[in-house]
Amino acid sequence: MDYNEIIIKHYDELTENELSMATYINQNRYDVTRMTAQEFADKNYTSKTSVIRMCKKIGFKGFGELKSYLKWLNDDKITRTLQDFQNLKSNVIKDYESTIEYIKQSDWSEIFETVLKSKSIYTLYTGLTQSNQAAEFQRLFLLIGKPIIDIPTAADSNEFRRISERITSEDIIIIISLSGENLKIVKYLELIEYSGAKIISLTQPTTNYLAGKADFNLFANTSTAPMPKDWWIRSASSFYLVIESFCFGYIDYLKLKEREQDD
Repeated sequence: MDYNEIIIKHYDELTENELSMATYINQNRYDVTRMTAQEFADKNYTSKTSVIRMCKKIGFKGFGELKSYLKWLNDDKITRTLQDFQNLKSNVIKDYESTIEYIKQSDWSEIFETVLKSKSIYTLYTGLTQSNQAAEFQRLFLLIGKPIIDIPTAADSNEFRRISERITSEDIIIIISLSGENLKIVKYLELIEYSGAKIISLTQPTTNYLAGKADFNLFANTSTAPMPKDWWIRSASSFYLVIESFCFGYIDYLKLKEREQDD
């Protein structure tokens, strides 16, 4: 039972002075474990006898047993915090390992050939993290010598409509979405499907709307934190691993094509 639950259980039995001591303990759990009963009494302007009486009221034999309980709580909190950290770290490592295995087994030759023959390449994305990933695609392909055009993500904007009007069947659109189920994706695809452009999706490796609609799929493993209170934590670095592998793989493909032509 947690300390606060113990105090709530015995709340009606405690005097005002004892409630004051209970509050002090809650606010200084670590420091209390390093005090003697007399030192604790002095800190709370009370007597050692009153301290021991309060300890017995809330279920402990004395101040020493209360300190042992508090030490256990403190150690348990440290252990749980360390375990949570290790879970987060191990999840990232597992994401990397799974993504690396996927990359090793993937043959992207058909996608590379489509990229090579394409007239223009565009990127679309669904969030801030994905915009950073799209920027990495753009940076690497700029260095390769095949610039990528960024499509504004506001589907009802004049810029989006104007660019979508220029997209043709000779073009490629790389769409990045974590889940592949974002409602924005549905609207994007409705507006650009008529163009006949080839679509490359980059999502997590699950059955999703975007992957089902795309001509080619790229996948990156991602996971959330194991603790509900850390719902906002989600790994994303494996996406960059796929992006780099894809772009560098494309360079290898170009070099292979050059050697074949020389032969």
